[in-house]
Amino acid sequence: TDGGVTWTESNYGMGNATVGRMIIHPTDASTLYAATSGGIFKTTDGGQNWVLKDGGNYKEIVFKTDNPDVLYASKSGSFYKSTDAGENWVQITNGLVSSSRAVIAVTPANTEVVYFLTTSSSEFKALYRSTDAGESFTEMSNSPNIMSWGCNGGSGGQAWYDLDIAADPNDESTIFAGGVNCFKS
Repeated sequence: TDGGVTWTESNYGMGNATVGRMIIHPTDASTLYAATSGGIFKTTDGGQNWVLKDGGNYKEIVFKTDNPDVLYASKSGSFYKSTDAGENWVQITNGLVSSSRAVIAVTPANTEVVYFLTTSSSEFKALYRSTDAGESFTEMSNSPNIMSWGCNGGSGGQAWYDLDIAADPNDESTIFAGGVNCFKS
C-alpha cells in the first residue's frame, strides 16, 4: 500500500502456490485474479481472501479487452474461457491440439481476436488465432522454431520457462513472441 516500500503476505485461501500471472479488474481494483500452480484464484476484497475457481496448473490469464466478465486462461497447455467473471471455466478444444505450455494475447484493435501460442516442452509447437472470442481457433504457423536459442529459429529452446506473447493494441495482425529471443509477425 506504499508503492513497494513494505510488504505483507496476502494469500489467505490461496496458500503457497506458484503464481504465473495476476490481473486486476480494469474498473474494480478490489477484484483480482491469479493463475497459479494450484488453479485460478479470485479475490473481491483486494487480496485479503482468495477463492479457488478452478483447479490445475494455470500459467496465464487475461481479460477480453472490451468485457472484463470474459477471461481467457491457459492450464497445462490447454485453452480455457470464462464468460461469468471467472466463476466457471470451460476448456475450448475447437481447432486446438494439446501442448505442454501456452500463452495468450488479446488486442483492443479487434476484441474478438485471441492468439494462443503453444509449445512442446522446449520448442515452438504452433500459433493459433481465434476470430470469435476464443470459441474456435485456426492454426496460423508451426515453424520456424521461434523458441530456439538461435535468432533465425533452429532447434532447442526453453519454452517451458521463457514464454510470452503480445499483440499490438492498434493492429490485430502484429504480434510479438518471446522466448530466448523475440520474434515478430
